[in-house]
Amino acid sequence: MTAIVLLIVGYLVALAVLARLRPVLAERRVWWFAALETAMTSIVVGWLLHGRPLAALFNGAALVAIAAAWLITGRRGPAV
Repeated sequence: MTAIVLLIVGYLVALAVLARLRPVLAERRVWWFAALETAMTSIVVGWLLHGRPLAALFNGAALVAIAAAWLITGRRGPAV
């Protein structure tokens, strides 16, 4: 039951933030980014608890990719 709750809440929050990912990265919306990373972590843990390591691996890779995008876009100058 816990795994299902983690997956449902994680996917709902992640999809809400991913729909606005460009402004999150461009405008450095820290709270939105933190919510996305927390949601992605929730999804990974949910899949691991559900016994689906491959799904956890794919979502973990997405978590790392989004964090890398955050770091890369942060090195640019301020938005005009």
